Amino acid sequence: RRLMVSAQGAPGDDGRRALLRSRNAVAAVFALNGLAIANWISRVPAIRDELELTPGQVGVLLLAMSTGAVIALPSAGAVVLRMGPARTVAAGGIAACAGMLVVGVGGGAFGSVAMVAVGLFAFGSGAGMWDVAMNVEGADVERCLGRTVMPRFHAAFSLGTVAGAGVGAFAAAAGVPLHVHLTVG
Repeated sequence: RRLMVSAQGAPGDDGRRALLRSRNAVAAVFALNGLAIANWISRVPAIRDELELTPGQVGVLLLAMSTGAVIALPSAGAVVLRMGPARTVAAGGIAACAGMLVVGVGGGAFGSVAMVAVGLFAFGSGAGMWDVAMNVEGADVERCLGRTVMPRFHAAFSLGTVAGAGVGAFAAAAGVPLHVHLTVG
């Protein structure tokens, strides 16, 4: 959905409320993206231990996530144009969550490097699409507001990473199994 502004260029009361809802939704999406990424990163040592990987093997495994993102990013603009930013964020979020579910189950319950790689590829693809779409929507909100707010959206992302790292640290310290944490968290 595109933001609506009245013909004079200034939103009316309903338009202003819709714009503020959009601003808040974009901030929340930025925060959730940061939370998802940091939640995963906090458990990389657990994946390494569960799969008995060397540091080099962990690096190769992480390439699956990067490969997913590199493949998704060039097409993200076209997807946003076709589906709209909100639907692209939703689709990317679903793909990222599904990827984390596969990483959690593959790394924790099945001990499968291949499953973790597939999950990381899906996570990277979804997070990449999600990232582009949330930035497109953030730029649109900023344009409609007529003032700079993108730094606040990026601050929301950073707060999300703090929260995700905290959740991951708590889960690791509490001994929450990897498959439970990454499928629920």
